[in-house]
Amino acid sequence: MSDTALRTPRAPDAATQVASRAHHRRLGWGAAFIVMAGAPFVLSDYWLQLGFAACVVAISTVGLAVLARAGQITLAQPFFMAAGGLTYVVLVSPRDVPDAIGLGWPPVLALLGGVVVAGALGLLFTAISSRLDGIYLGMASIGLVLLGQHFFHNAETWSGGVNGRRVPDFEVAGITFGRTVDPPVVLGTVFDRAQMQWLLGMLFLVLVTAFVLNVFRARPGRALMAVESGRLTAAVVGVNVEAYKARAFLVASVCAGLSGVLYVQSISILSADAFDLDFALMMLAMVVIGGLGSVGGAIAGTVFVVCLPALLQSLFTTVPALDLGGASTAVLSQYVFGIAIVLVLLFKPTGLVGIFTSITAARLRPNRSATANTTRNEE
Repeated sequence: MSDTALRTPRAPDAATQVASRAHHRRLGWGAAFIVMAGAPFVLSDYWLQLGFAACVVAISTVGLAVLARAGQITLAQPFFMAAGGLTYVVLVSPRDVPDAIGLGWPPVLALLGGVVVAGALGLLFTAISSRLDGIYLGMASIGLVLLGQHFFHNAETWSGGVNGRRVPDFEVAGITFGRTVDPPVVLGTVFDRAQMQWLLGMLFLVLVTAFVLNVFRARPGRALMAVESGRLTAAVVGVNVEAYKARAFLVASVCAGLSGVLYVQSISILSADAFDLDFALMMLAMVVIGGLGSVGGAIAGTVFVVCLPALLQSLFTTVPALDLGGASTAVLSQYVFGIAIVLVLLFKPTGLVGIFTSITAARLRPNRSATANTTRNEE
């Protein structure tokens, strides 16, 4: 055997491959952050407002990823989003608003109040959610959404009823994340409502994502994976199944509450129709398409579902030859979502994040057959 054969590169061991994948994930998160930070300088107001909506909804779907790690799926996120948004509007609105309740709190305290209320409601519901699984938890969570709809339509002094309530802009340290008379200019770009809200959504999404990723890497994350594997497996390793399911639901409800506070900033009007059962099903589609139990998958699925109708509209406007046959882009998007869910469940249960992982793994996998042939030729 020649010296050249002895120098033939060997396939990397498992530890090296894991380190490489972790390095690629960090590069991916870093690239995503750079793109998001540069978006206000290149995108129009329309796409920034759409991106802000995607960011705030992604905060809620990241909470669903935590629940999925505990083996739970719920449709109750719109209920907790509505609770957070309604609490914020009531606390921050002036006291002199006619026919409506307002307390005139500072926006930051109102935001914290919305998160706390949503978390408290989630904590109350954990008495039920920690003891239910599968379809039973899904039906209980649907009941919460319907209960929230009933409250919104009938508690007019709180929610504004059918007409809804105007949402005051969020403000902190004299910085208004809305339309102002004299908006700041950064590198020649006017940072008005769309740009400021984009930064607000990006900031909170980054903070929530970092928090959840750290939870997944620590002991609670390993405990959640044991809970997902089954009660018997969790009991063997000493994990309290009900306690960790309750904690996962609490984290998900807190994320939903924060998302709701920011989401009402996006839609400007607090309305019951923004938190209905259709929205709950759409959020479920987001996490399934992106990849259950994955933070990156939750974000990718949210961006896909939120932005697809606008992308299709832009495509058909740019290429008039494409005929929709009388169907709107919203209807066409529903077909695309349905087909995507079926394909994911049949061929790639890990969703978009699984596809990305497979592509990355294929690039990292050494060409062992070529290496073996080279070795044999040099012997």
